[in-house]
Amino acid sequence: MDGALDACAQQSPRHPAWRDVDVATWADWRWQLRNRVTTEDALGELITLTASERRGMRGRATAFPTAVTPYYLSLFGDAQCPVRRQAVPLAAELETEPWDMRDPLAEEEHSPVPILSHRYPDRALMYVSHSCPVYCRHCTRQRKVGDANSAPGPAELDAAIEYLRATPQITDVLLSGGDPLSLSDTKLTGIVERVRSVRSVEVIRLCTRNPVTLPFRITEGLLEGLRAFHPIYVSTHFNHPNECTPEAGRA
Repeated sequence: MDGALDACAQQSPRHPAWRDVDVATWADWRWQLRNRVTTEDALGELITLTASERRGMRGRATAFPTAVTPYYLSLFGDAQCPVRRQAVPLAAELETEPWDMRDPLAEEEHSPVPILSHRYPDRALMYVSHSCPVYCRHCTRQRKVGDANSAPGPAELDAAIEYLRATPQITDVLLSGGDPLSLSDTKLTGIVERVRSVRSVEVIRLCTRNPVTLPFRITEGLLEGLRAFHPIYVSTHFNHPNECTPEAGRA
């Protein structure tokens, strides 16, 4: 939490709806998650939704829902804002073509066991969480992300670790989702510890947009828990300069 409070020393603008929230609460990543905006009515009270956005939210409510943290929503501009366009669905999302692909990266085709995709000889991707702070509209895993039924259980994690042990040519493991940082510190470090225990694994990568959409998630406690399993790399995904805030820089 201390790191998160330091990040607020220089703050990006807040939406007026949250201007009276104290600094400690605003910098609490769990508060941000609990207060995500997820419905058309709630979002419509905060910004002026276009007809296309309203159609998109209604049409995608069950297939790939909307969710945005107060922090990230505070970066929104008008309807053409590049940050807003990443988080709020448009009616165009309801249009389908015969060549559209449910699994555009063919991850399931290359899954020898559930939650693990092994396409390239020396690396594998593990799907460890179904949840994200913001459901990005460009997500290539819309078939799974946001669906609690896709969250891996102990048996799936066990099978993935056993596959890594049995496949020593894999030296690089990506932990993805969803977003792995949506997990608690304990759950995330537990998974990292198990992957690090596989002697052939040299590189562990956390694939996360939390530095962009929820930078307060990068806490001293998280870093302390992960430090024992160094080296760990972070693959993140900034799409526009407007996302490069003081809070993101601190994270």
